[in-house]
Amino acid sequence: MATEEKNILYIFNGDCAFEAWKKSVDAEGGNFLVWRENYLEGPLPANVSLEEFEKKRAALIHTWVPEYSCERLYNYLLSMDKKLLSLTEKDIVVLYFDLCMYDIVMLCRIFSLLRGTKAEVRLFCEDAVLGMEKELYQRDIASLRKLSLEDISLYASAWDAILHGAEEVEKFNLSAKAEKEPFLKEGLLRYGEDHPSDGSMGKSERRLCSIIKSGIQEFSAVFKSFNAQEKYPFMGDSMCMRILDALAEKGLLKKDSSGKESSYFSPE
Repeated sequence: MATEEKNILYIFNGDCAFEAWKKSVDAEGGNFLVWRENYLEGPLPANVSLEEFEKKRAALIHTWVPEYSCERLYNYLLSMDKKLLSLTEKDIVVLYFDLCMYDIVMLCRIFSLLRGTKAEVRLFCEDAVLGMEKELYQRDIASLRKLSLEDISLYASAWDAILHGAEEVEKFNLSAKAEKEPFLKEGLLRYGEDHPSDGSMGKSERRLCSIIKSGIQEFSAVFKSFNAQEKYPFMGDSMCMRILDALAEKGLLKKDSSGKESSYFSPE
């Protein structure tokens, strides 16, 4: 495949993958995006403009990282979107993601923006620690899966379901089209477990409470135990702490911050 006449945009699931890529290839002047958005947390506004969506997401993220202003976050998020929307037939998009729920939902968002794109799209999506497997970045991109517009549209339709709530996610997972992408379906099934249609506590919250009830209480140990129980670990430490703190605020856990690290206890 002749790629010298095309522009290649590399998209990574996080900074670890990006740093491994830089160390593995001649990345000088490379065109890349690190997709820094966590769609597992907070509301995902439906039926709004791209600008309004990112304004609401920026406001949420600002509460997590107040050192970054809403305006700066908004401009960053919108610039990622517009980079994808500006791609043409002269571009190749190469994405490096893994099979965890976090990544699968990110891919749904990305492909919703690439719906109908004229760019060539190549995807690496396997059960891999992308920050450690440097050799994969040295593969010829022609060896990576080439997605059709139909493939991209399938992920985009999954994103539409996510935006419209748990019941739509359930319908998508029960549909015949979900069977075409087993890892997409598996990721959305796990997403559905954390967003049940009856509004009850999600699987991650229940699991965290169960871990703490078992006697594991220091944050680092709780965090490690949680990810050890996931088929495809997805939870970051900051996300884990936000969930634990929210459970404490609801009275479902008790928090003790007097030690070197926070500990959590069952209220019983």
